[in-house]
Amino acid sequence: MPFNVRLTLYEYCLGLDLRSFHVDSRRNMFYLSPHLHGIFDAGHWFLLPDIGTLRKVHDYVKDAIASRANSQSSKGTNHFWLEWNLNNKTLYTFILLPGAGSPRISCEIGGGVWEDHSYPYQGLPLLECHIAPPFAIINAGPKCTRDHINQIVSEYCSQHTSEFRKELEERLTLLCNTWALFEDAKKDAKVWEVEKRGKRKRDRDDEDIENLSRGSKRTTRSQARSAHDGTPKSDLPSSNQARDKPPPPGARKRKLSCSLRGAALTDDAVFHLEKRQKRVDLRTRVRRWVTESTRASSLDPEPYA
Repeated sequence: MPFNVRLTLYEYCLGLDLRSFHVDSRRNMFYLSPHLHGIFDAGHWFLLPDIGTLRKVHDYVKDAIASRANSQSSKGTNHFWLEWNLNNKTLYTFILLPGAGSPRISCEIGGGVWEDHSYPYQGLPLLECHIAPPFAIINAGPKCTRDHINQIVSEYCSQHTSEFRKELEERLTLLCNTWALFEDAKKDAKVWEVEKRGKRKRDRDDEDIENLSRGSKRTTRSQARSAHDGTPKSDLPSSNQARDKPPPPGARKRKLSCSLRGAALTDDAVFHLEKRQKRVDLRTRVRRWVTESTRASSLDPEPYA
C-alpha cells in the first residue's frame, strides 16, 4: 500500500482531519537500540496492549468509521488527542514473531543491574510507554496475521497457565479484528479523501468569487455617490484627461487582483514558501525537539552531553 494511501486510511479510521497525521511526532516515536530498530523496521516484532485497551481502540475505530459512513462530521484531531493523551502511559507486551530469530533483550532491574532475557521472553516485564495505543495497533496490525496467532500463543505460553494462553489468544484475535476494520475501509477512505480535496477547492473558489463580488459592490457604490452628490457631469474629468494626468508620486502602478486580496495561501504557495525558509541541520532540530519536549527528561536526561 503506498505511503500516502496508508496515511489517508489512518486519518479516516481514527477520526482525524485530512492531512493531519504526522508520522514524525514524539507521540508515536521512542528510542531503540540499533539492533531492535533494524528488526522492528523489518516487521519482526510489535507491542501488544492489554485486553481492555485493545477493546477501547477497537470500539473507537468502529465508531469513527460509522460516523464517516453516516455522513456525520467526525470529532476531529483535537478529540483524538484528548482521548489518547500523551501524558497517559500504556503497558505493552513485547511480541516477537516466530521465525524472526531470538535476540537477547537486557532490562535494568535497579541499582545499575541489568538482566538478560531470551526468546520467548517469558520473564520480561511489561513495557511502559507513552505511545498512543492506536499507533501501536496500526503498526502491529499488518505484522500479525491470523496465521501467526497459534504459533505465538504456543511459544509464549509454554510455561504459563491455560488462562494466560486464552487471554493472549483473545488479545491477538482482537488485534486482527481491529486491523480488519482498517482493511475494509480502504475504498471509503479513498472516496472521503477525494471529497475533502474537492471541498477545499470549492471553498477556495467561493472565496475568490466573494472577493470579486465585494470589489464589484465597492465600485457600484462609488459610482452611485458620484451620481448623487450634485457634481455637474461636465465638471467630472473625462477619460482622456484621466489618462493624460500623471499619477501622483508613490502611487502604485498596478493593483492586485480582487481574487488575491484577503485570500488564503494555496497549498502550492505554502510549499514553495517553506522551501525558501532557512534550513536547520538535523542535529540542531533534534536537540531543539528534545529541549522543547515535555518528556525530555524521561526520553534522554542528557541527550547531547
